[in-house]
Amino acid sequence: MLLFSAMTTLLLAFFEQTVTGASLWASGSLYQPGAAGLRDALVWLVAPLAALPLVIRPLDPLALGDDAAAAAGVRVDATRLAATLVAVGFASVAVSIAGPLSYVGLVAPNLLRRMRGAKSAKLGALVPLAALAGGALVLATDSAVLALGLDSTLSTGVAVAFVGTPLMLAMIRRGAAWSGALDLTHERRARPDGGARALRALKALPSPVLAALALIAAALIVVAGASFGPVSVGPARWFAAFAGRDEVARMLVELRAPRLICALLAGGLLAASGVLMQSVVRNPLAGPEVLGVTQGAGLATLAALVAWPLAAHATLVAASLAGGGATLALTLLLNRRHRYAPIAVALTGIVLGTLWTTLAQWLITQESVQPARFVVWLVGGTYGRSWGELAALLPWCVLALPAFALLAKPLDLLALGDDQAAALGLPIALLRPLVLTIATLAACAAVAAVGPIGFIGLMAPHLAAMLGARTHATRLWVAAACGALVLAAADIAARTLLAPREIPAGVLTALIGAPYLLALLIAEARRERRGAR
Repeated sequence: MLLFSAMTTLLLAFFEQTVTGASLWASGSLYQPGAAGLRDALVWLVAPLAALPLVIRPLDPLALGDDAAAAAGVRVDATRLAATLVAVGFASVAVSIAGPLSYVGLVAPNLLRRMRGAKSAKLGALVPLAALAGGALVLATDSAVLALGLDSTLSTGVAVAFVGTPLMLAMIRRGAAWSGALDLTHERRARPDGGARALRALKALPSPVLAALALIAAALIVVAGASFGPVSVGPARWFAAFAGRDEVARMLVELRAPRLICALLAGGLLAASGVLMQSVVRNPLAGPEVLGVTQGAGLATLAALVAWPLAAHATLVAASLAGGGATLALTLLLNRRHRYAPIAVALTGIVLGTLWTTLAQWLITQESVQPARFVVWLVGGTYGRSWGELAALLPWCVLALPAFALLAKPLDLLALGDDQAAALGLPIALLRPLVLTIATLAACAAVAAVGPIGFIGLMAPHLAAMLGARTHATRLWVAAACGALVLAAADIAARTLLAPREIPAGVLTALIGAPYLLALLIAEARRERRGAR
């Protein structure tokens, strides 16, 4: 989802004249200029409707489990693939007609299952009833928008999101008595000996030496990144620029260096935030994007930019903290009764993040001035970052250092499981909200500087584990270094690949992170199959 969203943003950035109309469609709208488009879309329903009866019958035994279905003569993989294709066919036609309406496919079937007698009903009856329930939900919401006279400002998709979000949160709250453990087996399997030896050698060095090496590496990255581009700035021109003899080189360094340093610092904060969230939620696929923090911070910052286009960076930081903090507070409030169960926290974040994304798309449609600017910002990037943004981001990095160091040992204990951690005296009910708060502050500071860039907080912790980072004390710093390098590389590529046009750095991180995430999921699925055999 994040990958395709980033690619959509890239297309909108390159074709600015279509931003408003495309954003209106992306937020969900039932407006149709005529019946021709609807007739053309309905033609594509013929194939999935014809295949539906053939797919429904074998799905009933499949609900009992793969082994039971196979014993009943069902071809499990083929049935699952066919059902997925039919579902994609229905969803594609719906999206082509009305745009991506959030939650309808989740809310309608789950509401139907809660009705008396629905749990024992077969899929042959549930599927058409779910279709009717989904249609009724959208129609009722659209009718309410029209009756209230809000159709000129509020799209159907946003209204459906407003209706669907409380319903989804209520379902999560009722069924949120989940528990789980952080599965670190994939980290141990993927950990190469060479990376582990290198990390052990680095850990043996004194802290001042490690800090000096980190600063030298960062300086080399900044020098190399600022030198590389459509117009190269070699070492000789650097000295000439500092001496005031080469104005072109000085201008290029002034443009490239601060944005590159911003990328390094923001990437490090997002990566460390991802480590903290994955440890607390106990889900190796968690991150600031999954918990809705990035989307909440991005929406609040976007609203501040729309309201005050020339707002100071301090205002953007405050808005980002307010949006991300409100998302976290709401997530914790909704899951307090269940002691912040990992799966419930993750699902709540996904639901809230979807709502914030829908609202951001709607906000862009209401902005008639520079909508392309806001679309590009929404995916994240380092374009135009100056020394002012860097100065505002630096204190957050300095404050994060002792906080991360203090949290490392408690997080190691938490990874043992709730029972063992509590037996060792760890206040779990206090630790989880505290860690999530610190992770949110780090992510919000990064979002205020570079926008809601995705995949850094998700990908960097896995890279750290693959390099041999076993404890949280090591994993936090290694992940921060990986996140900084990935975002810095994305910044350099963003301004050079299609020069003089610039690709938003958030698009490139999505292009890098999505294949990695898919490869990780495929590898995990293969390991589970081998283990089952």
